[in-house]
Amino acid sequence: MKLISYKQNGNIKFGALEEGKIYDLNAIDSQIADNMLEFLQGGKEQLQLAGAVIRNESPTMPVKDVELISPVPNPSSVRDAYAFRQHVATARSNRGLNMIPEFDEIPIFYFSNHHAVFG
Repeated sequence: MKLISYKQNGNIKFGALEEGKIYDLNAIDSQIADNMLEFLQGGKEQLQLAGAVIRNESPTMPVKDVELISPVPNPSSVRDAYAFRQHVATARSNRGLNMIPEFDEIPIFYFSNHHAVFG
């Protein structure tokens, strides 16, 4: 299951994509948030509700009938990390160096342009 935001008839909607078909989660179960941000803030409970919809309901429409957009429309911030832990550990090991504890204690990230996010 991939969580998506999409445009349909000019409206921004939230759903799940599975095997080329979209489930309009909120239309199927009104307990599920109608946008990605609220869904993410709802945590495990929202994820469980969405999983139940995918297991028990029929998809709403094929993905070809909508325009996929940024998963989180208009994000207030976008951050990217320096590197995956395993990548850094392998690179250090290849140079005969141990992994540094600071990697886990002080995450290295940078801000990206949140206005440049698109579907």
